[in-house]
Amino acid sequence: MAAETSITVKDLLDVVWRRPRLILAVSAMLTIASSAVLVSLPDVYEAKSVVSLDEGLLPDSFKKAGVVVPKLADVIGGLRQEVLSRQSIREIITELELYEDGGKSSSDGGVIDGLIQRFTYVDPIERAREDITVNIVKRHAQVFIEITVKARAPELAARTANRIADLFSAKNHEFRVQLAHDVQQFIGGELDDARKKREEVESRLSDFRESNRESLPENEPALHARIAQIWSRTETQKRELEEIEVERAAIDVQITGLIESLKKAAEDDGVGLAPELEALRAEEADLAKRGYTENHPDRKKLRNEIDRVEAELAARLADGPPAGAGGDALPAVDGAGLAGLDKEKVIKALDARGADEETLDKVRGLLARITVLSTRSEMLLRQQQRDLRELERLEVVRAALASSRTELEKLGEEGDRRRTDFERLLADQGTIDKFLAAEEAKRGDQLRTVDSAEAPLVPVAPKRLRLGLLALLASCGAGFGLAYLLEVKKKTEVYRDRSEIENDLGVKVLAALPIVSDPAASTPDADTNLPWLKGKSALERFHLEEQFNRLRHTIIKEFAGRRGGSILVTSAIKGEGKSTVATGLALAFARSLDHTVLLIDADLRNPSVVELFDLPPGPGIEEHIRDGVPLDDIVRPTPIPKLSVVCSGKRSAQAADLTESSQMRQLALEVQQKHEDAFVIYDAPPVMPTPDPLSLSVLVDAIVVVIGGEATPRPAVRQTIEALPSEKLLGVIFNRAVARGTSYYYYYDGAAPASPTNGAGATNGAGGNGATAAPAETPPGFKAAQSAGVDLPGDRASPTGTGVEDARA
Repeated sequence: MAAETSITVKDLLDVVWRRPRLILAVSAMLTIASSAVLVSLPDVYEAKSVVSLDEGLLPDSFKKAGVVVPKLADVIGGLRQEVLSRQSIREIITELELYEDGGKSSSDGGVIDGLIQRFTYVDPIERAREDITVNIVKRHAQVFIEITVKARAPELAARTANRIADLFSAKNHEFRVQLAHDVQQFIGGELDDARKKREEVESRLSDFRESNRESLPENEPALHARIAQIWSRTETQKRELEEIEVERAAIDVQITGLIESLKKAAEDDGVGLAPELEALRAEEADLAKRGYTENHPDRKKLRNEIDRVEAELAARLADGPPAGAGGDALPAVDGAGLAGLDKEKVIKALDARGADEETLDKVRGLLARITVLSTRSEMLLRQQQRDLRELERLEVVRAALASSRTELEKLGEEGDRRRTDFERLLADQGTIDKFLAAEEAKRGDQLRTVDSAEAPLVPVAPKRLRLGLLALLASCGAGFGLAYLLEVKKKTEVYRDRSEIENDLGVKVLAALPIVSDPAASTPDADTNLPWLKGKSALERFHLEEQFNRLRHTIIKEFAGRRGGSILVTSAIKGEGKSTVATGLALAFARSLDHTVLLIDADLRNPSVVELFDLPPGPGIEEHIRDGVPLDDIVRPTPIPKLSVVCSGKRSAQAADLTESSQMRQLALEVQQKHEDAFVIYDAPPVMPTPDPLSLSVLVDAIVVVIGGEATPRPAVRQTIEALPSEKLLGVIFNRAVARGTSYYYYYDGAAPASPTNGAGATNGAGGNGATAAPAETPPGFKAAQSAGVDLPGDRASPTGTGVEDARA
């Protein structure tokens, strides 16, 4: 998994320690450049003019009249916009010769400043806008306009500031006159509109009074009197009708009495016919009992006689003359129908009945009175209906009085308001005419200069001391930032310490082989014939040997105490020191008392074991696979006790085919059988450029990957770890680990032995783990090689002259 990155103080100090020259060089160059720019910058002078605002924009009567007047801030903003317009600034530049160079460069600012101005201020108007500042401030309820101008010459700055102050006053005067004209035009339009509205309201009021004359409020008393009069007359008519009805009822009673007496006489005449009628009906009933039908002649004859008698009896009971006697029958009379009787017919009928002349005269008088009463009643009823209709109409008029009064009040108020508006606008028109005449006659003093600008004595820019300090800090920061970016980039591309490897790859770091770069600890020891130890101090050699011994113990622990086993040593790419690590690991096992070692050079493309041990040419793996040379013939002893090597033989262009062949597997099995108690170390080629390590990985018990410190790209290492079988991977060896500060033992778990001096008398000034001096003698393992008189050429030194690396791997 990827390691979490965090910046600590130690990391920042490491950047300074690693790249001090880069930081100093970048800081120095930027400081020199910024100093040159500061020296060439011209002086800038600043002048200020202050203008006060003393009057209102328009008379208060305008505001009271409802005229829309711009706010003070809007007016001042508009004046500022006009003063700083392109046309106004162009006039100021031309009038005061503000920029003799046209605004593109400065004649007295130096070459650098001229270049800056040429590329910055192409337009002189934009340059002037940056040099002119207008601020609106308010102090103690008083508004001021502060005009600040920057220029190369003191007098020019003062003249420009005063000229802009005058321009503010002039623009304000123009604005006030224009505003007065606008208000005058506005009030004129409002006055015409008010006159039309006033006339319209007056016309509506006149039309309303004409169309609603009866329902006007002033006619209300006459209306109430008229309604009372009609109600009184209606009551009189009602009483008179009641009296007529009473009199008619009395007449009806009299006439009804006369008629009833006549009917009684008629009934007396018909009493003799009743027994005859009863006898005829009894005879008819007897015939019916005897079986006579209704069509029998006797019964029909009897029935006709009965009908004649019944008719005669009915006529007599109805006051009519007997049948066949001639004359009119007396009409039926009831109390409600006397008025509608035919008077002549009634008189004639009564006369036919034998009524006397006195009775007839009385009836004639009663009937005449009934006629008079009916006529009067009809007249009163018609008059009453007309009065009721008039009352209904007057009630409607009276109901309309309230709405009429409301409408009249509304129209009256509207008319008063229109007349008031018209009169107010007339007054406003007179006021604005006077104001306009006053403004056109003189320049207003609303804006006046209270503090004229004077030529400044001291420049305001540039602040060379402040800018110089800022430039120095910026230069140092730029140098440190560049160094830090390079370090961060390098840190993200390669591995710098063992913690990054473990956190990023999740594998164990078996050992870290350092680069020793402290000159105090690099006193050469000429008493050695090992190439990788020449030029190193005894202290360096001691700790290098201790790291290989620690690596040996770690591997033995991983093998759970076994006496032997096979280990594949490889790397991701070429040049990581894997051949040197394999050789050093073989020497470490050979120095132990319990183990023997067989070092196999499995890099058939680029063999190095022959050169490392300075062996004469001879057969190797190539000849064993192709020509069948026995294993014993290719295993060659070395001057180091318990250490044998198997060379690769001559270089082969078909290395991949050889490592994947069955003969290679057979060779591995044979080596395992014959060297069962030995540690077999395979020096394999790198993984990324060749497939050979993948084929060899199935033949060994364990795999060790060598990573070059600050050299191997991280992606290559990740791909290498993913390509190899994880169950056989013991871990990685971090070669050329960089020590921090003055300590060579930053990555070491143990402490260096303390000894005051080495064999050559050199003193160790590093002592990263508390060690103050190197051991007095060369480590025993290396002495054994020296005592045998063997010169073992190792890997070439790194370009810095220190470290363990394989220049040929």
